[in-house]
Amino acid sequence: MTWQTFVSFGLAGGCGVVANYSTTWCLREFGGVNQFVANNIGLGLGLALNFTFNKMFTFESTAPWMPELATYACIAALSLAINHLLVHWMVTNKLCTFYLAKLISTGLLFLWNYFMHSHFTFS
Repeated sequence: MTWQTFVSFGLAGGCGVVANYSTTWCLREFGGVNQFVANNIGLGLGLALNFTFNKMFTFESTAPWMPELATYACIAALSLAINHLLVHWMVTNKLCTFYLAKLISTGLLFLWNYFMHSHFTFS
């Protein structure tokens, strides 16, 4: 993969994060939606945009959508679990504060996700 693909992957992820947080915030603050429901809707929208942007622009995949979406969903679920475990482990063992643990975990998982999606989801 190229440096351009790596940067595009980061931009697609950034769009997903913005969609996630802004949707959650708008639904919760202005729509009166329960915060956990709003969070799930925001996360779902962010993941859907991230998948779509990576398929269309980052990796320019012409493969069928459903097999790639299934692989993407499995990797995303595993990433969520790894994120939780890493943050919990770092905080419980007093290696760093919660937000620093979250930042470190996000950085590590960005690399993990890039590798997994470039080699398995969109290969």
